[in-house]
Amino acid sequence: MKCPWLAFAAADPERYTKKETNGKNMKDKTVVITGATSGLGRATALQLAQKGAFVLIIARSNTKANEVIKEIKKEGGKGQFILSDLSSMK
Repeated sequence: MKCPWLAFAAADPERYTKKETNGKNMKDKTVVITGATSGLGRATALQLAQKGAFVLIIARSNTKANEVIKEIKKEGGKGQFILSDLSSMK
């Protein structure tokens, strides 16, 4: 496993995204997040956008992805989404 802390981040995203970014300004950084339409992915996307990152969401649902992007923009963040299903590489 390349990122051993990832399992811990999944269990407590707020704690570990804060630790990893350490309160840093994420301006001029782009993050790509899959699964950002709900749960941990959504929380991570919103938090990183608040820190100034441009959030690129990869999602299967146009409707849900638009909701997250609207929320990011409402809070003054920047982001967009790409419609894609990564559940199978076939």
